[in-house]
Amino acid sequence: MNCNVIAVRSVPGRSQESRCRHCNEYETLPHVLGVCRKGELLRNNRHHWVRSRIAECLKKSGNFDIYEEVHCISSTGFTKRADIIVIDNNQKIGFIIDPTIRFEGAEFQPQEVDLEKKRHYEPCFPYLEEEYRIPVCRWEVIGLLFGARGTISRFCINFFHRFHIDLLELQDIAINNCAVCETNLSKPTVVLEAHTQVSGRAGNANGSASEDIAMRVSLLGLVLVLGAVAAKSATKLQEKFNWKLLDYAYPDEQSRQHALRTGEFVPENGIPVGIEIWKDKLFVTVPRWRKGIPSTLNYIPLHSDVYTKSPALIPYPDWSTNREGNCAGVTTTYRIKADACDRLWVLDSGTLGIENTTTQLCPYGILVFDLKTDRLIRRYDFKPEDTNDRTFIANIAVDIGKTCDDTFVYASDELGHGLLVYSWEQNTSWRVEHGYFHPDPLKGDFNIAGLNFQWFEEGIFGIALSPLKNDGYRTLFFNPLASNRQFAVSTMVLRHKELAQNSYHAFVPLAERGPKSHLTANFMDDFGMMFFNLIDQNAIGCWDSSRHPYDPKYLDVVDRDDVGLVFPSDVKVDRNYNLWVISDRMPVFLVADALDKNDINFRIYSAPIFTALRGTVCDPNTQFHYDDVRHGVISLKDFYE
Repeated sequence: MNCNVIAVRSVPGRSQESRCRHCNEYETLPHVLGVCRKGELLRNNRHHWVRSRIAECLKKSGNFDIYEEVHCISSTGFTKRADIIVIDNNQKIGFIIDPTIRFEGAEFQPQEVDLEKKRHYEPCFPYLEEEYRIPVCRWEVIGLLFGARGTISRFCINFFHRFHIDLLELQDIAINNCAVCETNLSKPTVVLEAHTQVSGRAGNANGSASEDIAMRVSLLGLVLVLGAVAAKSATKLQEKFNWKLLDYAYPDEQSRQHALRTGEFVPENGIPVGIEIWKDKLFVTVPRWRKGIPSTLNYIPLHSDVYTKSPALIPYPDWSTNREGNCAGVTTTYRIKADACDRLWVLDSGTLGIENTTTQLCPYGILVFDLKTDRLIRRYDFKPEDTNDRTFIANIAVDIGKTCDDTFVYASDELGHGLLVYSWEQNTSWRVEHGYFHPDPLKGDFNIAGLNFQWFEEGIFGIALSPLKNDGYRTLFFNPLASNRQFAVSTMVLRHKELAQNSYHAFVPLAERGPKSHLTANFMDDFGMMFFNLIDQNAIGCWDSSRHPYDPKYLDVVDRDDVGLVFPSDVKVDRNYNLWVISDRMPVFLVADALDKNDINFRIYSAPIFTALRGTVCDPNTQFHYDDVRHGVISLKDFYE
């Protein structure tokens, strides 16, 4: 049946009559499985059975509240009915899951169905929040395609892994999805075997022989993975944007030329260091390490009508907020974070210059923007006791508890060797110090882009937060830059000032990663998958904390490029589970002062995380044999052996 040779009348040689035996349309396999009125009731029952089966699986797999067939109204006034609503009580995320059964037609059909369902249900979010008072921080729609011929896509397998559903459930779904044939054709016999076989006799003049067909279909092995053949050689990180030198979206060319003449804009002095993604905005930060940086906080529209590989940066939220000397705005920012409550957290160092050229123009502070309105909703300046004369804060992590008000921010003081904690609800901050925040004196030597240099004073730098645990807290993972070791501490300790300053043993050293493993950026997604930059290796690494302890044998390289990924400065995962990476050749800029303005110096890459993880020890499908791909058919039996 996967070869489209089941005995339908339109198949050449099967019958002289090509019209459907139950209606006047052509009797093709797509018609039988998806259109013919004879099978309408069975198709509806099939859909409801799949929906209920998934709902039952979700009830068993986690701390979820599950609702089926939920009435809702879109913002445009249309009445809709959501198949499944899942409330993740730990993550405070609401999911609308819409299983759909269709005839398989294209490699990217699962992604297209997912996008279609997102457009269909996302306008219902306000109604669901207001009508049912559902206590979530954000919503996500998942359109889940099941093939009418028993096809299970890689997209679907990833969904089952994400929600910790046993893959054996897919066997029953695959078998059930083929049952429509029984009502249109004459009771085929389904036999579970190790290989897919379809046999039958050619039809006679009236086609009656085709109705006596005996089918032998090994649905234990019938998992057609769309695009599986290409998966072996598929590329991972895809270059989305690149620049030789950065440019800005001035209101007009006259303004741009004026900025160039006055030195307000010096293109060769800009270097991007941080990224963040929110909906159709890709944020890019450019620190004021040298003169001529007109804006430090910027964005690129991801869905612009006119695509360009090297887009001009647009100041966020406007030019005046980014004006040098405006201490109510942003002076210099490195890392930023968009949270689940649609707020953008911006860490402002308030400085101009770098290292011995640094000038503290404005106080260290945090700015918080409402991303829906692009308005600044709070600025908080750190207290004098939060910093010291060596402070250099480069990284932040945002910890949301049960509500959006229950939010804490952690900021790593790289050169001051401390961690700053800020409470949104209390609107106050405190400093935490620990020996693990200091650099390892044996790990301060770096070799990147053919340059040897020493960053031996760099302490705590990369920080990342785990998903919420059962106790209601997260784990903060952190590492000094001059170190090959990772450390961890519960946010229960950090959230309480007195406890944080008197809990030495609550901070835990993890295993060393091994040589050539300096990190500046970590990011952990909602399911415990950590991505990090391996700046010595021009590479991106991964660790699946949900399945493995932190150990070198469970760390792997996602992608590597000795040209394009020279110093991958920042790593992020967006809400659609795409991995984003920016590389900027930072040592060439800072240490050698030798960026070639005629060469591409800055790049932004992206890939779906499941594509990026493919073939690594972090791959949720590592028990699958990707080499055992036969004409696009992978068997469940193969998956489990």
